[in-house]
Amino acid sequence: MSFFQLSWKFFTRKSGTNELNFSSFLPIIGVSLGTITIILTFAIMDGLERDIFTTLKKFSGGMIINTNKISQNDKEVLDNYFKNNNINFSYFIERKAIFQYGENNKIINVRGLSNLKLVLGEIIDLESLNIDNNSIIIGNELSNRFNIRKNDSIKIISPLDIKFSSLSLPYKQLPVSNIFMTRLLDFDLNYVFISYEIGRDLFKKSGNWGYYLNEKVHLPESIKKIKNISIQFWDEKHKNLVGAMRMEKIAYVSFGFLLILISSFSLLSTMSIIVMQKISQIGILKTIGYDGINIVTIFFYFSAISGISGVIIGTIVSLVIKFIEDSYPFIHLLFGNYPFLEFPILLDPKKIILVCIISIIAVILASLYPAIKASKLNPIQSINIK
Repeated sequence: MSFFQLSWKFFTRKSGTNELNFSSFLPIIGVSLGTITIILTFAIMDGLERDIFTTLKKFSGGMIINTNKISQNDKEVLDNYFKNNNINFSYFIERKAIFQYGENNKIINVRGLSNLKLVLGEIIDLESLNIDNNSIIIGNELSNRFNIRKNDSIKIISPLDIKFSSLSLPYKQLPVSNIFMTRLLDFDLNYVFISYEIGRDLFKKSGNWGYYLNEKVHLPESIKKIKNISIQFWDEKHKNLVGAMRMEKIAYVSFGFLLILISSFSLLSTMSIIVMQKISQIGILKTIGYDGINIVTIFFYFSAISGISGVIIGTIVSLVIKFIEDSYPFIHLLFGNYPFLEFPILLDPKKIILVCIISIIAVILASLYPAIKASKLNPIQSINIK
């Protein structure tokens, strides 16, 4: 009889009978559940992160260069550098203003862009994007909240630019040319886009001024050293959201590994009980020539079987769930009214392999204590124990 057969029979059969010992299979079930939890958590969170982070990058720009207080000479240096290196960019101006539609008023972020197509082409279908310097583009949530449709007239008021001579507030009356949807509530509700020219004409006082770039680019030290210039990347601008999502992923993955850890302790407990129940059988094995290493090997085989079986079952179930999700999406039901109802489930082979290796190692390590304990039993005394 091979070590594999002996190990399987030794742990899955009750002492003195041929009945199955169902408690021996609990670690396999636990490892399977833990593996499924971890793999699907990675798959769901990776897909969700990719969609959200891509949207953040498109909306906020791969790279923002704030130039609120730089000189005209430095501005020309930047312009020439981007043009000479064929780097696409858009001037931007951003500030809070009052959004007024009929009787409705709201404080919003107004972003003026010199190249609306460069920025909004990532968010709005280019075929339907109506580039009009004398119009406004609003978010889907803002449109729904105030029942605004295309071609409706919107008033943007700048209270910071009040004319004290007449106590009048400067404003622009603009028709809605497009409605965008990012599926991120903050953007769809609190941001609107206008042309850079209108923004400069409306916002005379303080605000954020600068350059919008779709991608991160390497800037020479001479550019970085320009006085009063600051460079910000999309993930830095939204670091709280990015950090929260990554912490959420860590929390879910930790729960999965906790299941595997519990399964490992379950295996340790099961093996310890079996050692106590089968002391006489262990003694017989020793008297017929099995030494301590052979006994440890028997335990090792069963723990390896438990770990490998658990991760194989867990991986197969995860792949089946992924296949079903691709054909008949259902995972979005778990998120209720979450805005990203449709996102890809991404299975990363490297992460699956890592999860499997860690799970198997954890289970094998859990078997060491009862294995070593069993290997040190005195064969003569063990045989006499009932």
